Amino acid sequence: STISVVASVASGDGQATLSSATKAAVNGVASFSALRLVGTPGQIYSLSFAASGLTGVTSNGFSVTHAPASQLVWVTQPLGGNMTGEDLTGQPVLNLKDQYGNLITGDNSSVITAHISTGTGGSLSGAIATASGGVVTFAHLKLVGTPGVSYTLNFTTASITSADSNAITVTNNVATQIVLSTSAAGARAGLAFTTQPVVTVKDAYGNVVQTGVGSGATITASISSGGALVGTASIAANQGVATFTNLGIGALSNTYTITYSSDLAQSLNVTATQSATVTYGNADHLLMNRQPVGGKTG
Repeated sequence: STISVVASVASGDGQATLSSATKAAVNGVASFSALRLVGTPGQIYSLSFAASGLTGVTSNGFSVTHAPASQLVWVTQPLGGNMTGEDLTGQPVLNLKDQYGNLITGDNSSVITAHISTGTGGSLSGAIATASGGVVTFAHLKLVGTPGVSYTLNFTTASITSADSNAITVTNNVATQIVLSTSAAGARAGLAFTTQPVVTVKDAYGNVVQTGVGSGATITASISSGGALVGTASIAANQGVATFTNLGIGALSNTYTITYSSDLAQSLNVTATQSATVTYGNADHLLMNRQPVGGKTG
């Protein structure tokens, strides 16, 4: 007999599918060689076999395992908004799955590495995690990035790359230093510098401290021995930037050292210095160099 025998799923979770499910009998025997069931690991399935005009038969129950891992699927997206260099506010979680979407529950060894996919000037630490039951959970992933820049991440095994994450950003870290961004220049005795100094408050990574502690630090200028400052010598930073407006030197022509200090913790790098050479100021009064001496009239 060469009658065709057709296989179908008799029991299970209702989600399984079969391929290569029809086989023609040869000498009354139908030997399936490529019959495949796509199902859920852990479920028990049975198959029925039927042929026209014949009484069908049902197989014993059996189960399937997952196929090889082929994708990293997002469970929890990373969440930023934290200070640069600190743990991400939301740590990423991914699942290792096969091509049919089944979790690779037996995988306790795959090593997954996080990478920056888009966004410039960033680096990651705590960027390696090991799968546990097919679930990849990061605990201390940190992004050192530039505030205002959007970053996306992806994650890889030896052969699999995830889709890019949602975009994340970071803020500046706490203030640790002040930097003289613009040096005072154009010093004339008693007058304001023609170029006013600008002092910037920065974090340990060199980002301007636009928000948080230190963003409004008070910056004070002082001058070396023999000099005197004119104008406003102490101002508050605005979003981490302190711009002097009328600072100058009221002293004789000489070269002086100006030191800028802040009210940040004294254990931090909180001073910046520059030299400034003073020239004469505007004419103010006449000085008698030689007194007149009387003599003959005319």
